[in-house]
Amino acid sequence: MKKLSLKNTRPFISWFRNCKYLKMKNAILLAIILGLLISCKLPNATTDSGSENDKSEKAILPPSSVVKNSADQLTVDSLPKNVLINFQNDSIPLADIKQIQKLRILNNTSEPIVFGDDFILEYYANGAWNKTNNGRQFKSGQYSLTPGREYMVPTDLYFYSSIYRLGRYRISKPYRNSSSLSITQDQTNFATYEFSVFTPPFKNMERKVFMSLSKNTVKISELNQPIPFTIINNSYDEIFFGERQTVEKYDGKNWNKIPFDGIINDIGYSLYVGTQTSEHSLNLRPVQYKYKPGRYRLAKPFSIRNEESIKTAWKDFTLYDEFLIVP
Repeated sequence: MKKLSLKNTRPFISWFRNCKYLKMKNAILLAIILGLLISCKLPNATTDSGSENDKSEKAILPPSSVVKNSADQLTVDSLPKNVLINFQNDSIPLADIKQIQKLRILNNTSEPIVFGDDFILEYYANGAWNKTNNGRQFKSGQYSLTPGREYMVPTDLYFYSSIYRLGRYRISKPYRNSSSLSITQDQTNFATYEFSVFTPPFKNMERKVFMSLSKNTVKISELNQPIPFTIINNSYDEIFFGERQTVEKYDGKNWNKIPFDGIINDIGYSLYVGTQTSEHSLNLRPVQYKYKPGRYRLAKPFSIRNEESIKTAWKDFTLYDEFLIVP
């Protein structure tokens, strides 16, 4: 067998190198073509809009027949071409006002918008809208929202405003186009939404505040035992009261206050309409006063805000419930 010399093998080596180069070049070209095909199939609606401060947005998902789907616009034809806001429900129970509400903001315009955590809350009374959160300081959060996108903003109505009664409210959310370089009154727009604050009253009960002792007959031997009592608010307002209470004795003509010598805890309570009861105890303190059989009553003061205005004004009332002390 004839041996190949180094000189004779050079053509074969050159051919092998050329084949290897062509295969690598074809593989790179094939990878580029596949990458272009995959990127062309990505839908525009799932593209990240790049909102500020890591505040993520969520694309709305209405039926495709009502969506204008293009590279720079995704809006809902069935809705007004404005910035729209709303809560999950048009009516919020008064007992839930202290909870954080989720305000939905939908940009149904053709331009990106910028907004913060601030809002204006108004209450409708005497034929006009009245602001309830004047002078409140908000966090300096900043959000951006591209067309056709929505964002849920946690909104603390109770902390940043004053909601103490039932009725009609509206929230206004300031925003501006992201193309504006600075915020001025002329450049700021407002998205507005009306809602109501309500309370489900207790059924088969009169709309007022009640107080009820757990028992209305007490033996002399039981005077050292606390007497539980309940306060029920079924009125139209939130009520406020403390630990202060008095016991009165009926002498046949008048009610006379029994003297009390002691310290009263400075604790305040609030009671929403028709949604809560408040449990307390009456301590007669027989060491301080020598009770005799007869007719007595517990007097419990409470207050409500002025029904004619949302300003801080109070009306004072007193609850009564009678009991008998027997031998």
